[in-house]
Amino acid sequence: TGGGTGLGKAMTTFLSSLGAQCVIASRKIDVLKATAEQISSQTGNKVHALQCDVRDPDMVHKTVLEL
Repeated sequence: TGGGTGLGKAMTTFLSSLGAQCVIASRKIDVLKATAEQISSQTGNKVHALQCDVRDPDMVHKTVLEL
């Protein structure tokens, strides 16, 4: 979670550069989509963006099912 900025973004960028197909999640879908597009364009690998608030157990469950 928190994949749109900071450590989450840095880890996703690194893993994607190694060839991983990544999923990032956060409450702010606009930030996530921009980050996913930026990382994908840098690495050539797909980054999926999913909105999720980890304080909401039902939303976490739905996000895991969507993965």
